[in-house]
Amino acid sequence: MEYREVSPSGFLPTRLTVVTGYQVSQDKVYEVKKMTCLPKNVFRFLMVLVLVLGASTLFAKTNVILMIVDGGGEGAYRIGSQNRTGEDRGLPFMKHEDGWKEFGCTTYSFSGMVRNSGAEMEGKVTADYSEDGSYNPDTHWKDFETHMKNPTDSAASATALNTGFKTNNGRISMDTEGNKLETTAEFAVKNGFAAGVITNVMPSHATPAAVAAHNMKRGEGKDLWREMVKKDVLSVVMGACHPWYDRNGERREEADFDKYGPSEHAWGLITTKDLYFGWKFIEKREDFQDIASGKVAPPKKLMGLPQVSSTFQSSRSSKKAERNENVPTLTECCMAGINVLNQNEKGFYLVVESGSVDWIHNNPKRCCEEMNEYFDAVEAICAWVEKNSSWEETTLILTADHDTFSIFGPDADKEETLFRTPIGKGKGEIPECEYFCKGHSNAPVPFFVKGPGAEEIAKRVRCTDETFGKIWGFKGEIIDNTDVAPVAKKLFDAGK
Repeated sequence: MEYREVSPSGFLPTRLTVVTGYQVSQDKVYEVKKMTCLPKNVFRFLMVLVLVLGASTLFAKTNVILMIVDGGGEGAYRIGSQNRTGEDRGLPFMKHEDGWKEFGCTTYSFSGMVRNSGAEMEGKVTADYSEDGSYNPDTHWKDFETHMKNPTDSAASATALNTGFKTNNGRISMDTEGNKLETTAEFAVKNGFAAGVITNVMPSHATPAAVAAHNMKRGEGKDLWREMVKKDVLSVVMGACHPWYDRNGERREEADFDKYGPSEHAWGLITTKDLYFGWKFIEKREDFQDIASGKVAPPKKLMGLPQVSSTFQSSRSSKKAERNENVPTLTECCMAGINVLNQNEKGFYLVVESGSVDWIHNNPKRCCEEMNEYFDAVEAICAWVEKNSSWEETTLILTADHDTFSIFGPDADKEETLFRTPIGKGKGEIPECEYFCKGHSNAPVPFFVKGPGAEEIAKRVRCTDETFGKIWGFKGEIIDNTDVAPVAKKLFDAGK
């Protein structure tokens, strides 16, 4: 048999790629006709490559991001899309592009129900709906008034989203018997993940507070704040409660301490100590931007309270057309927060609330402004996932805690135009719509999901509400707000 040395270095030159085979002898490679053998260095390279690829799977992260529009029912999502895109369903998640799934989500609380049992049978979840006003797809749309009866409040709905349990209105992550419920954030941190909450309203208001605090009364904002920042669960807290700035982002002459934020004593410690309970405190917009862009390394824990009170933008004076430019956008807050949480090698749980839609009655212009700010953040987070993570390790959920104002088209309460939806007037224009109630309604809310949690959510469909689906233009498959937490916990449990 003929042997010829090919390469004294052991690496294969390109001119030998068509050789029949190789043989290694004393670390030298020889061409042969009937044998195939890789050189040692190539073999080592391939082994390292296999290990690297295997490690990338072995050390994949688990991220769950829950984005909530407080009061953002189908009507708010619809007029937001019409204003932003000129289409009723103009955003990628509304078109079900690239793996997005859509459901309707019921939100009723224990206060508004007599009986609603879910049982898992052969991999499917079935539900027995009551007729007390909680939700019944057969009767919910028989007239225009029924869907507005017995609504939840934000405390009970946020509790359901974060714990998987119904409770009475007014309670924050406490069950109907007064016991503390474990939140998804607490479960995630207990298993080695990070957790955070970002809102553009007060940080210890009902929806953000339910992420990591517990109280029988949602109005105990100071107690909720103390639990959020002193208990070692959250690594990110952001919201609007700066005592030295008013709703227009202008400096006050005297401090005004909101009940849904730090006390005067706590504020003194936050602003004078380097790390108050380990928190890095920031307030200037450029500080949010620097952490968001990566210009400044993210701290271990970040407390961001921009220079504004109450809300980032929606509460500013009606005479002030321009935004509060000293206040970060919701997108800038999200990117800064994610950079902090993403330092955790296992992954994170993040709740983002756009909280002002719930408070903007009969003002579709400001509603569209808030929805656009929210949609900007959604786009930025999707871009982050595709650049820095993947849809194999990150689940993104877009929903609401409840519907508010029952936003429909004109004369939607009349028999001949019953349940007419808002009428778009083109991109950038304010749609034609009406607000049919002054508070919350009991209509199911939009629910969009992408990532590994999407299939798990699909397994929990309770029923198909054909009427509701026909009104808003989707299949009408219905889940419940108590389905979110068990799915998130299952994802974290698999990734720990």
